Amino acid sequence: MVASNRNLLGLRRPRNRTVGAVVAVLVGYVLAFVARLGTVLPFIGLGIVAFAAGLGFAAYAGWARGGALAGLGSVFLPLLWISFVPPLVGYLRGLEFAGSRYTTIRMGQAEYTPEKELQVAVGQVPFLLIVALLLGGVAFLLGAGARRAFKG
Repeated sequence: MVASNRNLLGLRRPRNRTVGAVVAVLVGYVLAFVARLGTVLPFIGLGIVAFAAGLGFAAYAGWARGGALAGLGSVFLPLLWISFVPPLVGYLRGLEFAGSRYTTIRMGQAEYTPEKELQVAVGQVPFLLIVALLLGGVAFLLGAGARRAFKG
């Protein structure tokens, strides 16, 4: 394997572990959101936990040579999920869910419906990609740097 491919794709086992862990966190996030655990744990946002886990997985991908794509994807996918799952669940569950639980107040003090929130989420995708590249890249490089520092 060429060195650039090895850095981008990584080794198979750490890459599979990283992707598997990200998928498990995302499924857990959806189940927790549908079960309304965000209202039970108001101080710990489900989105913050998923994003922090993604950063941890990006650092692990750097440490274990899982590849830059797995590291960046482990940050981008939780960001995408955080943006799309709440309005999608509100949309699919209907007005009773949207009215009592979902409706969010934006900085402009406008209450968005789940349909409008989905439209906003689609517009956020390029921004989420930039955030994932920056923060995921830093986490990946920190993991790779820590591997070099501690393993020699």
